[in-house]
Amino acid sequence: MNKKVALLLLLLAVTAMVCRSDEEEKDASWTDWAKDKLSGAFNNDQLKSSAQDAKDAASGAADYAGEKAIEAEDAAASAAKELSEKPLV
Repeated sequence: MNKKVALLLLLLAVTAMVCRSDEEEKDASWTDWAKDKLSGAFNNDQLKSSAQDAKDAASGAADYAGEKAIEAEDAAASAAKELSEKPLV
């Protein structure tokens, strides 16, 4: 009976090792697949292009905001001048 138990434990251990090995291979293949997908999605040229687009958009927004600030300053100066020229009642 001890030989049967030893043989059963040996078979169980081998089965566990094979299953574990299969899981590790699946994990490795999944991580390789994910790495390839991410590498393809975020290649260097695409990142540089996206960064340049963001920089251009920010620069355009800053220019627009600067123009509007100058217009607001001119409008405020004009309104202040008009108010200063009106007689006090």
